[in-house]
Amino acid sequence: MVTTDQIEERRREWGEESALYIASVLGRFPDNLEDAIVPRSLLMAAVERQLDPVGEATLACDVARFGADKTVVYRRQGNVCRLAWKAQGRNTQEVAGRLRMMAEDDPAVTEIIVDDTGVGGGVTDRLNEENVAGGRVRVVAFNGGEKARRPDRYVNAIAEAWLELAQVFRNGMIDIDDNPAVLAQLSARRYTVQGDRRIKLESKDDFKKRSTGGSPDDADALAMCYAVPGPGVGVW
Repeated sequence: MVTTDQIEERRREWGEESALYIASVLGRFPDNLEDAIVPRSLLMAAVERQLDPVGEATLACDVARFGADKTVVYRRQGNVCRLAWKAQGRNTQEVAGRLRMMAEDDPAVTEIIVDDTGVGGGVTDRLNEENVAGGRVRVVAFNGGEKARRPDRYVNAIAEAWLELAQVFRNGMIDIDDNPAVLAQLSARRYTVQGDRRIKLESKDDFKKRSTGGSPDDADALAMCYAVPGPGVGVW
């Protein structure tokens, strides 16, 4: 039996406008599929899919300091992506220390991608000072507002990361965990195609105003796993 408390928990976590909430809780067909980043059917297929975690691994961290937003770390190895760590109210030194520990304890990790915007810059600087794993692990500063690798197609780097992640889902080349937050965020965040035909991602602030599910921290971390070209990534 589904309780009212469980329904309220899903509403807070996923957001009332999330395709996941509309379909799973309200039992209605979502009317926002045209501008959803990843359709719910592809998300569910990726949860059920089982791929082998081969090759080198990447840790991607979306950094938050205090407030309601969360610091989230996703780990990608091949096209197997898993939530590795999630915390609220941690300072940049704690986050840098946790990332260093995770990388040094995991021989497959060769790269840490950090959201370098705002407070994330402190995490990047600290990791660079630490010489993680004796230099085995490189630190990549990601700034979502910077120029995309395909500036003719995307407004900025974060739009490119999200939409190329969407292409991996469409190609059936990703295996993700059953993380309700990332599923809701990927199905609820929107995009627009500008007059110059470039794709623009809905801003975090606009997403938070529209959705009761909070900030898209989990999905940002997952998208950053694909900010550097790898298997299955292509132009959307």
